[in-house]
Amino acid sequence: MQSTIRAQNDLGGQPAGPVAPDTHEPTLFEERVDAIFRLLVEPPVSLFTVDAQRRVFETVPEEIYKNYKYYELWLESIRLLLIERGVLNQSEIDAKIAAIEAARATGDRAGTANKA
Repeated sequence: MQSTIRAQNDLGGQPAGPVAPDTHEPTLFEERVDAIFRLLVEPPVSLFTVDAQRRVFETVPEEIYKNYKYYELWLESIRLLLIERGVLNQSEIDAKIAAIEAARATGDRAGTANKA
């Protein structure tokens, strides 16, 4: 018996219109997310696999999947996989974000490198 329930990323055959290829130059954000991903996936770190990232893409809440841009979804998958693997926890991530935001608010660009 075949399931009729589709995963949120399974859009094949649905009337969504043509796919427009994106030929823009990568932004600094996109390049950084790609670099972080490669550092975590490739040897010598090899913390997780592309297949693990794909699994996360397929299981994030539908609201995230539909509303995040492509590299935002990549970053979310990295966050979830780092937590899943026990490398970081959400409190540590929140503390680092708060430190960066505080430094940005005070104009302390160098102050974020060694804090949190």
